[in-house]
Amino acid sequence: MDMPIELSVIIPTYNEKSNISVIIERIIKTLEGKITFEIIVVDDDSPDQTWGLVKKISTADSRIHLLRRIGRRGLSSAVVEGFSAARGATLAVIDADLQHDERILPDMYAASSEANLVVGSRKVEGGKIENWNLIRRWVSNIATLLAKIFLVTPLKDPMSGFFLLKRETFSRIESEINPRGFKILLEILYRSKEKKIKEIGYTFRPRVAGVSKLSTSTIFDFLYSLLEMRFGRWISLRFLKYALVGVSGVGVNLASLWLLHEKFQVDASLSLSTAIFLSMLSNFFLNNQFTFRDYALEAQALWVGFFRFFLVCSVGALINYALTQFLMGRGGNLYLADLVGISVATVWNYIVNQHVTWSSDRG
Repeated sequence: MDMPIELSVIIPTYNEKSNISVIIERIIKTLEGKITFEIIVVDDDSPDQTWGLVKKISTADSRIHLLRRIGRRGLSSAVVEGFSAARGATLAVIDADLQHDERILPDMYAASSEANLVVGSRKVEGGKIENWNLIRRWVSNIATLLAKIFLVTPLKDPMSGFFLLKRETFSRIESEINPRGFKILLEILYRSKEKKIKEIGYTFRPRVAGVSKLSTSTIFDFLYSLLEMRFGRWISLRFLKYALVGVSGVGVNLASLWLLHEKFQVDASLSLSTAIFLSMLSNFFLNNQFTFRDYALEAQALWVGFFRFFLVCSVGALINYALTQFLMGRGGNLYLADLVGISVATVWNYIVNQHVTWSSDRG
């Protein structure tokens, strides 16, 4: 009869072939004879075939399992899928890049007898970071500060990706988790409202092989996740992003209007029409890469999408134009009238575009 699994260790991977066998070997060496465990590697169909190496390793050790995800990507969602597939009473996540110190896993597990969430921390006694440059430290410190401000967390290191929690804690919040971005710990902290937390210090090591997953897009995902967790219950954050793009469009619109009408003495009606078109063009490309990045249009679909966006926004442009002309006809200032028209058109454009241009079920 198989022994109950006490600890399931989840390792999310993408192009970590150089490191995966090393981290698996280290975890086995650390836990063997102390805790009954399983290791689940959740691989996002790595081009370097990390999944193939894990599959080979798993044939020689029944405690090693592979969950290969095809058509899905993302560190946080990989962790959630790994937790859902795990059989252990306690769940842990550790990176494959060898930066987390697997040797504290037994201490983290022991601490779970008194805490429902245990975090491997770089910012408590016994914790430190090796060989980070000034920019990386600055980004980490700013992110930590933002997390503490928005989520009001007591953790010293809320940005840690190395943690352990009780299965019942995860099961209680599983349906509420929005696994976006790469800091799933923040989601778990916010959704669980967990108070029984402990941090254990460790040295965060430099990456030996492979490429860091930190990028501009992950930073935007992090900021978006913070805003969604804090304010998502009151207002659509996608609309806020759309509105931000709209603000930039206002800049394009007003700058074009001023340049054409004031500098080149172009007729007010023609200047307004041109300004509206230029802001429409700018808004489409910014919305595709920012507001609707998870449904971003590419290749041929990009131009089909632009045609749809153009048609939708043409109606908005007519609303903008007609309202502006109406207000001007009653003595209104050209620029103030244009701003009113833009505001009304923005609401129309957002509502229709999210269902027509960037619909999740578009064919």
